[in-house]
Amino acid sequence: MSSAPLPKAARGAVFVAFLIALVSGISARSGPIMLLGVCLVSLFAAFGILLRRVWSAFGFALLLALSILAMLFFAITGQNSGTFGQILVSVVLYTGVAGLFVLAGLSLKVEGAKKGTPIPWILIALLFSGPFLYYRPVSVSTNALAPALLPGDFLLVDRFAHPAVGEIIAFHSNGQIALGRIAASPSPNKYEVPGFGEIAASDIVGRPKFIYDSLEGDASHAPIRRWDRVFKPL
Repeated sequence: MSSAPLPKAARGAVFVAFLIALVSGISARSGPIMLLGVCLVSLFAAFGILLRRVWSAFGFALLLALSILAMLFFAITGQNSGTFGQILVSVVLYTGVAGLFVLAGLSLKVEGAKKGTPIPWILIALLFSGPFLYYRPVSVSTNALAPALLPGDFLLVDRFAHPAVGEIIAFHSNGQIALGRIAASPSPNKYEVPGFGEIAASDIVGRPKFIYDSLEGDASHAPIRRWDRVFKPL
């Protein structure tokens, strides 16, 4: 490995990667355990850049670019519950960070660093994006469906499941993603949800299939360490 200092852009990318790893690792203790994956991938990128592997920088930029495309797709199709301002800030932030990693990769390439291989990054991209072609993450914010669902629970919603009476569904309501239980279905494309009235099939996001349940508000979870929590069938 070269003893020369890393290019400035590469040093900046290493710092940002370690910062993302730190934040996502801490967040995984009180949020979905899959944030540990973000932590590990960020560390993978950071150490790869330290070892002067060009694709460690380009690969992380690729993942960020896919995240940007996903945010834009969900916003255009009405599947993002964030405000326009929140989406814009996220896109600008992700674009800036992705640009930094592209510059880091280019600076390493200019100094003759090893290219490495894109294969691990392609596999990571498929691993991260593949499940979300079918599932959408949704967070529970109210006690409306307690004790089945509690505030802080994270759900994976099946986009393609056909809902039935008695099942819980996620749907668009007043610009947000709401959760409710179907009480009746007066027609194939209409569903009655208490507290929300009649919901059209076109407004349904999907049916929750997996839950990562929160420790807050449920004493039965107290003895269980947060790191042991995983998504389980709902």
